[in-house]
Amino acid sequence: MISVYVAGSSAKRERARFFMDQIKVHPGMRVTYDWVGDVDASKAKGVDDFQLSDVERARYANADLDGVAASDVFVLLAEERPTGRGMWVELGFVLALNEQGKDYGHDQITVIVSGGGRRSIFTAPTCGVDFEVPYRVGKHDGEAFAILEDLAAAAT
Repeated sequence: MISVYVAGSSAKRERARFFMDQIKVHPGMRVTYDWVGDVDASKAKGVDDFQLSDVERARYANADLDGVAASDVFVLLAEERPTGRGMWVELGFVLALNEQGKDYGHDQITVIVSGGGRRSIFTAPTCGVDFEVPYRVGKHDGEAFAILEDLAAAAT
């Protein structure tokens, strides 16, 4: 079984929800942390990210980073147009974990970027991204999920 963290824009969280729901029903995969549930719970209370207390912000940020660190595979759901900021921090964190892991013999986390069409120099395969699926309307997340399925099959 592979553990997967899905990063995405909280403003476009329905995309991350759909992707995570597919992982949750797949017998060879599990989600390390479902941050969408936290965002939805805050929104239900009428609280946006910028209205969270410092304690809540730290708790959510630490839970996100713990989810990244606990993953075998990190998936970034990049947008065609710039949105979100936290997902880019999470990408930097996983790239740093992988770089540090090389020095200390830790397992590498596979990194998949779905969509976004070269939104950042840091999504290039030569920067530590294993798979960069270019933006194609309605197709890139399916291609990214197929990569996950292959990784899950190889892990069994």
